Amino acid sequence: MKPLTEYARNGFDFLLLRREGRIAIFAGSKPEHFHPNYEVIRIQINKAGERFGKFHDATESCPRNELWGNEGWTFQTIEDATAKFEELTRKPV
Repeated sequence: MKPLTEYARNGFDFLLLRREGRIAIFAGSKPEHFHPNYEVIRIQINKAGERFGKFHDATESCPRNELWGNEGWTFQTIEDATAKFEELTRKPV
């Protein structure tokens, strides 16, 4: 399975900064925004299988919008994102 190193959501492009297990920090940028924002996520695992008549390999992805606050968090500073990352990596997943 290819590890999640980048993704796009809500008009932002995100790049991986740090990862431990399934917990990761991504930096997000958007052309009209001067400063990046940061997302701390619990990487989701999508199982391999057949969908819509086609076989798909297992993949990693960011949480859906509906899971925000439980599986993903947005921060304005790298310090706040790092604090959440460290909080989550101290707990069993």
